[in-house]
Amino acid sequence: MVERSVEQYHAIQAAFLDPRAKKLMKRDRLEQITDEDFRRAEDFISLMRMLYTSTLCVSSDKSSACGQIIPILQKLKTHLTIKEEDSTFVATVKEKFWGDLSKRYQDHDIMAFLEEATLMDPRFKGKLSTDEVWERLKAAALRERHVVKKPRVSALEEFFAEDDKELRRSLIQKQKTAPTILENIRNV
Repeated sequence: MVERSVEQYHAIQAAFLDPRAKKLMKRDRLEQITDEDFRRAEDFISLMRMLYTSTLCVSSDKSSACGQIIPILQKLKTHLTIKEEDSTFVATVKEKFWGDLSKRYQDHDIMAFLEEATLMDPRFKGKLSTDEVWERLKAAALRERHVVKKPRVSALEEFFAEDDKELRRSLIQKQKTAPTILENIRNV
């Protein structure tokens, strides 16, 4: 809505200069939009564009992943850092937005999970490089390597599992029994 107002600023200004509109404004005592209001609206739109884009990245992507969260937060932190050339309005808005965003993802376990997800996402190679996180990933991989997992069985294999066990038992039993004298003579 603000973006459309900024796009239509010149048309709005022209409407305010129209004598017919001035009569209505005096009667309703409406205030005109000042150039300062227009600049604030433009600044607000430029600040919000990054937040809007980051929301789209996480919510509408077909392959959105938790590995995106930390790089997006880092980019937003850079975008919302107050600079010397920022106006009071822009600095205040940036401070409020970052104040709210910085309170999120404070849980240690969640941050550890997001760091590991970011390191394993090839799209963000080099965006997050801490040896501690790599060591955690290596340790987890080594633990998983020693876990013996039961192989997946198809429905058909599961259905005939008992028959297969019986067949294996009979084959093993057959191998363990010594051949009879008659079988030895026939084999010669």
